[in-house]
Amino acid sequence: MYGNGVTYFDLIKKNSLEEIVLKQADSKYRTGSRSQDWLKVVNYQYADAFINGISKNKFGLLLAINHDGKLKRGGIMEFMVPDAK
Repeated sequence: MYGNGVTYFDLIKKNSLEEIVLKQADSKYRTGSRSQDWLKVVNYQYADAFINGISKNKFGLLLAINHDGKLKRGGIMEFMVPDAK
């Protein structure tokens, strides 16, 4: 649907989901590239996290989250392009 990005994003936030992708209506998907025609809009949800290391295969830091006194895998925080690693 055209023009409902804000409404969809409000639903994403309400349901604690991660993100939506907004796209130019006449654009085509291109494997392995990024453009302004497809934009990821992230619903950032904050928590205290601990850095466990650096990912070897992706660009970012490995994170852990404290759950009731135990550290559990938190995911990857992407913050740089692979060449900058």
